[in-house]
Amino acid sequence: MDKLLHRKNAQLRWLRSALDDLRAALDSDRNHRQSCLMRVSEKWTKYDRV
Repeated sequence: MDKLLHRKNAQLRWLRSALDDLRAALDSDRNHRQSCLMRVSEKWTKYDRV
């Protein structure tokens, strides 16, 4: 049970940070938007490996 809870918490932390990056991307200029979207992509790659 602890493992499942730990994994769910990790997923929520990842999702919160990804949403923050997406919000920043939507509220910014083109160059900053690209940077934010790249961070989301990198985070997804790391998350997908877990």
